[in-house]
Amino acid sequence: MYKNNNFELNNRGAFNMCAKLRKVVITGCTGTIGVALVNRLTEFGIQCVLLNPARFVNKDAYVDKSKLEFIDCALDQYESFAKSKELPDGCDAFIHLAWQGTIGPGRDDVKLQLENLKGAVDAVELAKAMGCKCFVGAGSQAEYGKGVEDYPREYRPVTGYGMAKLSASHLCKLKAHQLGLRFNWVRIFSVFGPHSSSLSLTQYVVESLLNGISPELTKCEQVWDFLYTKDAVDAIWAIAERGKDGKTYELGSGQTGTIRSFLENVPEWLGIDVALSFGAKEYPPNQIMKMCADIKELQEDTGWKPAYTFKDGILAIAASLRQ
Repeated sequence: MYKNNNFELNNRGAFNMCAKLRKVVITGCTGTIGVALVNRLTEFGIQCVLLNPARFVNKDAYVDKSKLEFIDCALDQYESFAKSKELPDGCDAFIHLAWQGTIGPGRDDVKLQLENLKGAVDAVELAKAMGCKCFVGAGSQAEYGKGVEDYPREYRPVTGYGMAKLSASHLCKLKAHQLGLRFNWVRIFSVFGPHSSSLSLTQYVVESLLNGISPELTKCEQVWDFLYTKDAVDAIWAIAERGKDGKTYELGSGQTGTIRSFLENVPEWLGIDVALSFGAKEYPPNQIMKMCADIKELQEDTGWKPAYTFKDGILAIAASLRQ
């Protein structure tokens, strides 16, 4: 709904957005968060410039391609692209989601994570070259390490991925302020939804059940915080609009329960008579057993709050897989 240059999110969104953004640059726009973010912004008339290697772009995932500009530009090309004479103009914000080696062995690939770190700093310089006024970078709860509960928060990352993300948060902030850009870092907890990797927990569980297979799980005693992608991208948009300069925001639902308590009703929700195999697997090394986001400052600064349930997200994943 458009009214007096304000956007009111009236389809489950829980906040009003001022129409400050007209054109946004997004990297890493092919994953679950990236696709949902692009579709959310274009839904409200915001132009999006998508920086991704052409081989990774699934254009069918985007609802309104008329508001998109695709640029074939990989993480290691940001530095050279910043010197190009063909840079898009009129850009307001730069949202950096691109990162390699987020799952599996790549998380501890030191050279790969160093490439990510350089790419993140290069992205800040590219944001400046494209005329953006703010830079929003995607971090991870992996920056904390094995658990996230106590205050003050302690940074004890145990993976190369977490170490690189933490380093990027500091170096990107330094570079952004040197260049006169507003800076925000979004420390993402467990976001789930359609277009996730088949290795992600929710995607694996739903896909297995739809195929009549009992998912093999750990005891699932971890106390977790899940946030549906539609809520996550509204938060990222809110931060790009209203974030306070220099702040890092934790992104989650703020609500926790054991993973088992989240998953045990999934077969019933899907109408499938297949049991979940809890305890069939051992916990992996460095398993995080407690993780809850503190979203108080995010809510106070932006007016955002979660609007969707865990069940909403599960049913959306099932619908996308059934298609």
